[in-house]
Amino acid sequence: MKRIVFFSTPAFGHINSVYPVISKLVKNNYQVDWYCSKKYKQFVEQTGANFIEYKVDFDKYSLSDLTANFYNLYQGLLSLNRECYLEYLNDIRNNKPDLIIYDSMCSFAKNISKKLNIKSVCFCTTMAYNSFTFTFSNMFFSTIKLMCRNLKPIIKLYKEEKRFRKDNEVVKLNVMDLFVNKGDITIVFTPKELQPFYKTFPKNFVFVGTTIKDRITNKTKYDKYDTYISLGSIFTENNELLNIIVDSELLKNKKSIMSVGNLKIDNSKNVEFVKSTDQLSLLPNIELFINHGGLNSVYESLYFGKFQICIPQQEEQRMTAIIVNKKKIGLYIKNFDNLKKDKIELCKKEYKKNIDKYKNIIKSYDGTKIAFDNIERLIK
Repeated sequence: MKRIVFFSTPAFGHINSVYPVISKLVKNNYQVDWYCSKKYKQFVEQTGANFIEYKVDFDKYSLSDLTANFYNLYQGLLSLNRECYLEYLNDIRNNKPDLIIYDSMCSFAKNISKKLNIKSVCFCTTMAYNSFTFTFSNMFFSTIKLMCRNLKPIIKLYKEEKRFRKDNEVVKLNVMDLFVNKGDITIVFTPKELQPFYKTFPKNFVFVGTTIKDRITNKTKYDKYDTYISLGSIFTENNELLNIIVDSELLKNKKSIMSVGNLKIDNSKNVEFVKSTDQLSLLPNIELFINHGGLNSVYESLYFGKFQICIPQQEEQRMTAIIVNKKKIGLYIKNFDNLKKDKIELCKKEYKKNIDKYKNIIKSYDGTKIAFDNIERLIK
């Protein structure tokens, strides 16, 4: 039995996309040791993988803080990955696996695989990034402005990282490592038809599509709703926006369900507030999906052919929302106050053809199988 180590980013959006692949590896007689945080232990063990709790406390690096802007991301990821590299290098050296799989935010795992000459696979659960996607996207000018504002601390961080890598004989820092830490194979969980500049990526980037069809359980039964609103942690930080949405013309006389996390809110006449949803069971029963531009939500909405409105809060989500807008499969909005019901109804009709087109594209991929086949070819 060949052994695989998987270093994951302990955040639901990152592990939700990939767990069917891990489950398929286990079912095909590969031993998988999955490093993750304790709160995901049950989730990990359901795949058949061996759960190993991170010794490093990932929770002290808030994912929402890390992704607030690129300076925070740069600072947080450099610190996190240095800590993890020192913690796990000897563990892997003393018990070498046949393959290391790692989330694209885990550069320490890539560095360990390079140091110990172990084959590696990077799981990328966001859009893939390279110089083309970065330069010709919304991220370029915002990042330049951010770098200008934080130039001195960025230079200091860079020098610290350069010194750390030299002292520990780690591979040279590549600025794109903050976004995609490419392995021997980099598996991107997006279809190439929705990936900007996909032809500019090397052949070892494999755009496998999604694993949605293997994640549908239909465990939860839902009523029909006109609108479903799920904006992640935005509600805990921006109650004003929540109230704007609830009181908007768009939800007037509409039956809606809204995911609000741990906020305690009484149901209103038309809006049902819930902590969370079984999104894949709910989506077939709604007409409109308002989300924050997270890639999972965007693709899941497309999978069921639903019109969507994206209200992004971070640069990565803005990039996805821009693609949604450009492909005419939904709307990217900055100001919910200006959104009118008539415009939504008009766009729903105009965009239906494109939504159906990309729905068929999403469904044409078997992301789990394609990812598994590529991993198996590499490990054999």
